[in-house]
Amino acid sequence: MNAPKERTEKNASRHAKIAALDILMRIAIALFVVFLVFTTIFVPISVVGEGMSPMLQNGEIVLMSTISKHIATPKRGEAVVYEQDGKRWIGRIIACPGESIQVQNGNVYVNDQYLDEATYRLDDSVFDLEKQVIPQGAVFVMCDDRSEMDGMGIITYEEIQGIVRMRIYPLSRINFFGAQ
Repeated sequence: MNAPKERTEKNASRHAKIAALDILMRIAIALFVVFLVFTTIFVPISVVGEGMSPMLQNGEIVLMSTISKHIATPKRGEAVVYEQDGKRWIGRIIACPGESIQVQNGNVYVNDQYLDEATYRLDDSVFDLEKQVIPQGAVFVMCDDRSEMDGMGIITYEEIQGIVRMRIYPLSRINFFGAQ
């Protein structure tokens, strides 16, 4: 009469092991999916410097979408991550292919129209840039803090590594970004 009881205990033990393995497999698959997402689709980037201040501050962490640029052409106002001279930059798209850009006394003009940058630019840097036309397959980028002139200029779509989509750190400043 002990045999059925032993079989029941063995079955319960076997079911508990299967359930534990099932949970572990689900956790492993979830971690693998998270790993894939954060290494191929949304890549965390640490902000270095104050070039995109006030939008982004030194030490913050943002998520860069690596597939956005393949789904739709990056637009004016979007913050993009690009590499130039072996250094990674974050800059805002100011002018798109075929458009002209000119800076007079710190004021930006795209196609001879004043570009209102009040929502993201706080500094009052005064500089000039001769009028130039952006070639096809390229954009013109600038930092929001114009005292940071490095990294400003024309970049090709191929140089764009991704588009900044979300700030994830610090937690008090979590925010989604789009074109501004």
